[in-house]
Amino acid sequence: MCDACHLLSRRDTTVNPAQWGDCWRNRETVEYYKTKTWDLRYALDIIERFDLPGKTLLDIGTGIGTLLRLAAERGFSASGLELDASAVATAKEVHGLDVWQGDLQTFAFTDSDRFAAITLMNTLQVLDDLNGCLTKVRHLLQDDGLLLIQTNNLPSFRSRYGKALRLLNPASLLTAGLERLDIADERVFEGVNYLFAVGNVRRLLNNNGYRVLNLHLLRSARVRFPNLENRRLLTNYLQTVCPKMVVVARKA
Repeated sequence: MCDACHLLSRRDTTVNPAQWGDCWRNRETVEYYKTKTWDLRYALDIIERFDLPGKTLLDIGTGIGTLLRLAAERGFSASGLELDASAVATAKEVHGLDVWQGDLQTFAFTDSDRFAAITLMNTLQVLDDLNGCLTKVRHLLQDDGLLLIQTNNLPSFRSRYGKALRLLNPASLLTAGLERLDIADERVFEGVNYLFAVGNVRRLLNNNGYRVLNLHLLRSARVRFPNLENRRLLTNYLQTVCPKMVVVARKA
């Protein structure tokens, strides 16, 4: 754990980043990410609530570029950066997009490459160098530009007990071996190097020269929340049911 920001590191050595592209050769996976758009649309809805210095957007770790397509439909000049060659090729095939291929730290951005909005959708937690990433993003962000991050929310009930909950499904019960039963949902942590909670992601951004404007906890499905006057109780409740969070920040 980092003493400065209390960030919990969980280096996943079981996943080789060079093999991430294998998923983009699976047509079912491609179709899923092509049509799974509710969280992407929600992110764009949030961005559009703010006054921006322009309509340029960079999506880092864009995958097959679905966010870019949705952003273009809203009038953004959207660019995407993706490490994996298979995902870049799929973005061209599926969406007709020219996605940049490369690593954020070494990609040859030009002096004029400055963006009004930058997004990291489920990307931050799989990176090696968080401080280096946020420093580079800060350089690429226009003054008064917006950074939006979607990442995991470790305190969520699903993160802690998701596997046990899945075992309540009769089909899962039939195939589950009791010797493999544990509590944490390993799918939440697959390929993940860092685990975030509301407090440590806020400190991480503050320590790297950002000012957090807003933080949204995301549900996988619609949940009717109780009408609680105590904000801390509501926050604690939300953290238990929301496996994802969206953080919005600007340069401090």
